[in-house]
Amino acid sequence: MRTGFLLLCLLLSLCSSVALSFSLGGSTLLSNPHRPPSRSPRSRLRGGQAIGSHLEGSDAIGMASEVFRGRTVLVDMDNTIVDWDREFAARWEKSPEAEAGDSELILGRTHFEMEENFSEGPRRERAKQIMKETGFYESLQPFEGALRALEAMSAAGASVLLVTSPHPFCAGECANEKFRWVEKHLGKEWESNLIITRDKTFVAGDILVDDKPLVTGRALPTWVQVHFAKPYTKGLGGVAGGGGDHKKGGWG
Repeated sequence: MRTGFLLLCLLLSLCSSVALSFSLGGSTLLSNPHRPPSRSPRSRLRGGQAIGSHLEGSDAIGMASEVFRGRTVLVDMDNTIVDWDREFAARWEKSPEAEAGDSELILGRTHFEMEENFSEGPRRERAKQIMKETGFYESLQPFEGALRALEAMSAAGASVLLVTSPHPFCAGECANEKFRWVEKHLGKEWESNLIITRDKTFVAGDILVDDKPLVTGRALPTWVQVHFAKPYTKGLGGVAGGGGDHKKGGWG
């Protein structure tokens, strides 16, 4: 068994008993200040200890089972499980508004909301139209290793929930396509693990893996947020995924 970079970050997050930072393959993992740190299960990991980017064999299986058993892991979908930006970029290239260099602008974007990376006017409006296209969300491809990571965490004893917010531009159709995506890529049994909400702070869990720089809402969250590596999360504590590569993404 091989656990990826992000899986190890989650292990370390769940093991932390105080607001410590961990050095992991060049990225820093910090406890989220939203909630008090949880009590740590027994673990050989220590704050500040340098860990390799992968564990293999029985050690990985044992550590994963020890840490994940009985825990609830919340995982965002867009740009966390699925490569939202690449699908958008592929569709944008076919638009009359496309210009040279737009691919780099999209894949290296610095604003979380895609439309905010385009100036006001036809280009921004075209960006909004692409997000509303029928089939956009259903056609998104999973990041390398994402589905294996979900299955591995579940097999290790965690309750893994997909928690995603439908885009307000197309909330109804977006939600329907997310259900179809889950059935296609994970199986119908995973549909009961899908939670669609505009406010993730109401969903109880131990960890939230999300690419949004700061997930806020009307409730005090019970989870610690681990930021998924994207250009717009660079420099934030808790960055994980993509082996530390903010443009690559992925769970490997």
